[in-house]
Amino acid sequence: MKIVIVINFGFPRGMASTSRARHLAMGITENGSKVEILIPKPTEYPNNVLNDHLHGTMDGCAYRYTSTSTIIPGNYFKCRYMVLKGFIACAGDLYKNRKTLDAVILYLRSINGVAFLSFWCKLLGISIILELCEWSISHRNTDLKTKIQNWFLTTPLFLFADGVIAISSFIKQRVSDFSDIIKRDIPCLITPILVKTDNYKCNTPYNPNGDLLFCGILDQTDIVLFLLKVMVELKENGLTRKLAITGKAFNPSNLERLKSDIQKRDLSELVILKGYLPEEELIKSYCSASALLAPLPSGDRSIARFPNKIGEYLASGRPIVTTSIGDIPKYLTNEESAYLVDPDDVKGFANAVRDVLNNPVKAEKIGRRGCEVAGKYFDPKANAKLIMEFIETIKAKA
Repeated sequence: MKIVIVINFGFPRGMASTSRARHLAMGITENGSKVEILIPKPTEYPNNVLNDHLHGTMDGCAYRYTSTSTIIPGNYFKCRYMVLKGFIACAGDLYKNRKTLDAVILYLRSINGVAFLSFWCKLLGISIILELCEWSISHRNTDLKTKIQNWFLTTPLFLFADGVIAISSFIKQRVSDFSDIIKRDIPCLITPILVKTDNYKCNTPYNPNGDLLFCGILDQTDIVLFLLKVMVELKENGLTRKLAITGKAFNPSNLERLKSDIQKRDLSELVILKGYLPEEELIKSYCSASALLAPLPSGDRSIARFPNKIGEYLASGRPIVTTSIGDIPKYLTNEESAYLVDPDDVKGFANAVRDVLNNPVKAEKIGRRGCEVAGKYFDPKANAKLIMEFIETIKAKA
């Protein structure tokens, strides 16, 4: 089987989306099939370049930018031209390989990109699979333009799909609802978070005196502000463990807001903003932490999601504290494989963190069980095998 995955975010280095694309490709490769990742647009800002190679391999999988550069031009019109040229080059590549391709997986956050490549693949007779990890229409605090874009990304684009890979049962249900509306069956496969446990498992002893750790995109300010409230709750009850926060904010104003809030809450000595960390350093941070934190707020966005970081946390074998929402409690059990707390419960989350720190033997056992869960349910090879069977079923019906 030969599969192309098309993405429009940085590769091979990046945030959660990059990791998911990498693990999808890794799993397909481990099943003996060929896969290539195509990136049809520049993804790197000049002042923060993580990816500067137009092509290469990662974990045995080939990747290639079809744009002429990985770096986003400062000029708007030059940027638009480069994106257009990159998508046309991507379409040309799909045309050249049309007789050998079994499917194209579109993992794009672009209405125009999905519509163009879906229509093109339909003409070429190539099966189109949409990869959905977010229910964008549920995002809060967005302007009208973004709301319209998010609606297109979560509803009409299903019309182009021969199948959908969904990260959660919530998204699968939405695909089913849309299938009922248009009177056409759209096959959907749930593929949860993916993680290669061997790549993240810690080889050092658990350190109950380590920092607390949160990793994520800092533009999700509601999550970080929630953690600051948790830190205040812990501090007021005499627990002054430090919290290290890794990740970047794409909007500088969000980072400034967080820095200001840290100062206002008198947490400057307890909360450390480390910025983006390369994967090697990130894994070291997991292993040196006493607890790995992954809170999620209430609402459809959280129900639809399944943060990739939870998979990495679990694979490390360190205890994690997260929220009982969406599909998370389908895989994790409170105080058995993780510490699960109700959404928006600051005191409950603080109590769970306190439990980790006060009972290190129990916490270490829970961390080990969490790693076992990751190996059982989130293995890339096992899940990719299901994806390949899913594609074969779709092709058989075509």
